[in-house]
Amino acid sequence: MKKHDPRCERGNEQKVIDDVASYGWHVMKVLDHNDLPGWAYSIGLHYNFGHPEIIVFGLDVELMHSMINIIGDDVRSGKRFEIDQKYPDLIEAYSCTFKQVMPTWYEPLLGFANWFYKGMNYPVLQCFWPDFDARFPWEGEFAEDMLWAQPMLFYDNPSSARAEKLLSSLESL
Repeated sequence: MKKHDPRCERGNEQKVIDDVASYGWHVMKVLDHNDLPGWAYSIGLHYNFGHPEIIVFGLDVELMHSMINIIGDDVRSGKRFEIDQKYPDLIEAYSCTFKQVMPTWYEPLLGFANWFYKGMNYPVLQCFWPDFDARFPWEGEFAEDMLWAQPMLFYDNPSSARAEKLLSSLESL
């Protein structure tokens, strides 16, 4: 897949293909806007290593990029990230965990991955980071002022996932 792929209409597509061929994955970054979280996701972890792709929300885009690269390096070395397990060393001083992303979210949030895989037949895990007291968004007493930053894509209902505002903002783009 290293040569120019005729599916590419713009340079961005070719960059994705080149990165997946050279490094094993590409990190797509979506900037935050209008009080909505940004996010980053991998493309190629499933293609090259049979591991689910990774998506993370609500942190600085360069930190999310770094987290996905750390995960990618671990996956390339044979590590598997599992649902509901805690993993230190993705962000300083805290452990992160993962949940399965429902396919409902692929179309609005994972456009380049859908293009790369020619559809939505690939798995995705959402990487969740804790609040300052090491609680996750679905746990009681999670910091209320941080809830906006991490939609819970393991629910397919936008209300349960706390993603209604995010979805409506994407529809207006």
